[in-house]
Amino acid sequence: MWRYLLLGIPLLGLVLFFVLSFERALFCYLLAVAIGFFLYYKLQARMEATRATGMEQARGAGAYREE
Repeated sequence: MWRYLLLGIPLLGLVLFFVLSFERALFCYLLAVAIGFFLYYKLQARMEATRATGMEQARGAGAYREE
């Protein structure tokens, strides 16, 4: 779900530029873009670590632990 944050940022920018003055909207928009990219980078790094260890199979629905 958080991966789609980057898709919503242009919409947020459009709203900000209509509601706020240009300088404030630009600052808020650039801050939102930076936070969005940071979150996306962190989530992608976590997904790569999960794939590298093979843990994605244990996250499936109905998965059970073999003993």
